[in-house]
Amino acid sequence: MKQHDTNVDTGRRRFCRLAALAVAAMSVPKVAHAAGTRHDSGEKLPDSGRCSLRVVRCHCFTDLQSHYLSDPEAGGCTAFTPGQEIGISAADIAAVDSSGTLHGVKICPLAWQVLRPHIISTLRASTGDSSASTMDLCTESTDGSILLCCPSGTRPVTFAIASV
Repeated sequence: MKQHDTNVDTGRRRFCRLAALAVAAMSVPKVAHAAGTRHDSGEKLPDSGRCSLRVVRCHCFTDLQSHYLSDPEAGGCTAFTPGQEIGISAADIAAVDSSGTLHGVKICPLAWQVLRPHIISTLRASTGDSSASTMDLCTESTDGSILLCCPSGTRPVTFAIASV
């Protein structure tokens, strides 16, 4: 097998793993909330707590972009950079819901759909709420943070959410 074929196969396997994580993350039901402030949708948000959202990796699958996207040279995600860390408080949830930004950083709506329920659960758990569960055998890392990936098929970003 040629070196190029090996790299493509490795990239495909990595993409399939990330896509499976994204699909699994999107199918996780939202955590039932016991207390907190109500959001416009009637959902109860946590009153307090802090967590950290860290960008672990930004992937870019140029072979898939050239094959599937109208802009074959779209490149990687421009909103995040690996190592970027954003502190999140309970008050930030509603702000992102309404403005789409978190401390000046534009949050992709698809990434927010995946991240939001886990951030809320982490905030609840950080305040000692025993009904909040951040345990997910597929995405919990050895340091207790939760690893998630946005559902972009050609330029996914892997995030880690941890209690502060």
